[in-house]
Amino acid sequence: MTWRDDRRARLLDPNRQRPVAELDDDALPDSLIRSREVIVNDLALSLVPLAPPVYSEMTEGFSFLADLGLHLFHIDEPSPTPSPDDTRVLVEDLLATVRAAAEAEHIDPDLVVVSLHYVWGGDPRYHGGPGGLPSPTEVPWPRPPRPPSDGLPVAAVLDTGYATGGQFNLAAYLRPDPTDTDPLYLDPAKKILGPEGGHGTFVAGVLVRMADGAISVDPGRALDDPSDGGADGFGDDTSVARELVEMLQRPTVPRVINMSFSTTTTDGLTPISTRTAMARFPATTVFVASAGTHDPTATQASRLVPRLPAADPRVVGVASVDVDGQGNWTASEFTPWGPWVDVCTFGEHILSTYVEGEMPGVGGFHGRAVWDGTSFAAPVFAGEVLRRSLAWKVSASTVCDSLIKSLPAVPIKPNGGLGRLYDPRSTQLGIDPRLL
Repeated sequence: MTWRDDRRARLLDPNRQRPVAELDDDALPDSLIRSREVIVNDLALSLVPLAPPVYSEMTEGFSFLADLGLHLFHIDEPSPTPSPDDTRVLVEDLLATVRAAAEAEHIDPDLVVVSLHYVWGGDPRYHGGPGGLPSPTEVPWPRPPRPPSDGLPVAAVLDTGYATGGQFNLAAYLRPDPTDTDPLYLDPAKKILGPEGGHGTFVAGVLVRMADGAISVDPGRALDDPSDGGADGFGDDTSVARELVEMLQRPTVPRVINMSFSTTTTDGLTPISTRTAMARFPATTVFVASAGTHDPTATQASRLVPRLPAADPRVVGVASVDVDGQGNWTASEFTPWGPWVDVCTFGEHILSTYVEGEMPGVGGFHGRAVWDGTSFAAPVFAGEVLRRSLAWKVSASTVCDSLIKSLPAVPIKPNGGLGRLYDPRSTQLGIDPRLL
């Protein structure tokens, strides 16, 4: 069994406290949902009340949804068959009932929300995460970033949370709360790392380096809730929305928010809780997301399926490319592409701070690693937007729009599918994030 198969088995274990199911849709490769969970808005609930014994509202830990006008319910009605998972059928039936009730009241049915509860995450089997496992290295960064600032966070990394240690004092740049700690390990006693343990630490390190330090970062743990299985790099629509709502309640909101995860949805829209929370942020906040990650054997049609949140109009979607010594650019074998991708940049052989531990089949890590994935291309671009925004004292959105417009077209195929080419070596700092 490969590490991906092992990870998939843990994720789809029916004995999980809150089971996960595959959507089983050829047009939506590897899309995942919370089994027997449904999200509705206030309007839907007013039209068709959901009550026991068929529905029970999940309120513990989800009170923040009320601020978004949303509610999370568990579907308690017994299933006639144990498999396949019937969540999609049940949710679509409920949606039809609510829409009919809206039409009967002369209400636009498009105003109601009845949604599957989507799961974020990924690797080459489930898109959105790294292109493979990290590799240990003892190579330090050629030049450490400037010391951190003492101010409020100017950036956020929604990911697996944070861990102390690394090749420089990353913790000094982070402004976590007690719930943001990365669980890291499948076996804490032996320090056996999960396949995405430390993912958030790695991403935060890339962002700090590319922004050249002098910043503080909110490392919100939107993935890998310890009560939900640990260090496999998965979260869901509400776990991401919860972190976003918490940011909105602080004295200032981040200029740049990095989201290195993805999913696909039946309506092609960012999952409702995350989308609603994102809409509460000022237009000056820039969201940057990884374009997702594919198995290298994925078909071209599969690669073109829009990945969310990268394909959201509010978000800058970042794909991965590389260049050889002769200046020939190529698309990374794991990267998706399509008209929804805005920017591409380095996402292979990325060097960053990491954690301590052992990873089966890989070896021991001592605070440094090299990793591949669009997960790491995203913070390469996000870090530059943040650096310019702070240095020029202008909004991140103004900087981002200007930067993208100034970038050249990608000199490789597929034409029109990789956005604009951002080469960090050509900027003022001239940083190459790769270990060559």
